Amino acid sequence: IPTVINLNFEGGGAVGNFSPDDQMPGVPGINFSAEGADAEIITFVEFPAGFITMGVNSDDGFRAQSGFIDVPETREFLGEFDGGRGAADSTFLINVPEAGIYPLRVIWMNGGGGANIELFTLKGDGTKVLLNDTANGGLTTYRSIIGPGFKITEIKRDSAGDVTLRWNSTPGTDYA
Repeated sequence: IPTVINLNFEGGGAVGNFSPDDQMPGVPGINFSAEGADAEIITFVEFPAGFITMGVNSDDGFRAQSGFIDVPETREFLGEFDGGRGAADSTFLINVPEAGIYPLRVIWMNGGGGANIELFTLKGDGTKVLLNDTANGGLTTYRSIIGPGFKITEIKRDSAGDVTLRWNSTPGTDYA
């Protein structure tokens, strides 16, 4: 999906915070419903430095993580909702010590009934804006990252729940 994540099992609707909703790929499935549908969203987000409030509007559950997608031990938990619900927001605070492009993985699952997911951040004035909706101030996202590799050298969560990533992209130089 090269645009935004604002998906509903019935495209064109107004479920969640943003409308119109885009059609969720692969739904309805072979049983003509969204029951039991799952999705994995992998993207790279260009974050500014500072505290960022990110949100997921979902029906039903989700889990958001950062870190290398193919190296599970580097993934850091960012936020989740574990259960069934109608379309509702879950927000979580991310501490970005240095501006940069960071990996983001969101898994979403639907139990039954409605099915939707939106990925957004909150601007300083509290306005919600979808990731990659750059015309309205949304953070830029990418489907892949090209360039010199980097290695995450440290992932830690402080007592307030803020996550800090430290990585090394040039031998002898650490970034946090």
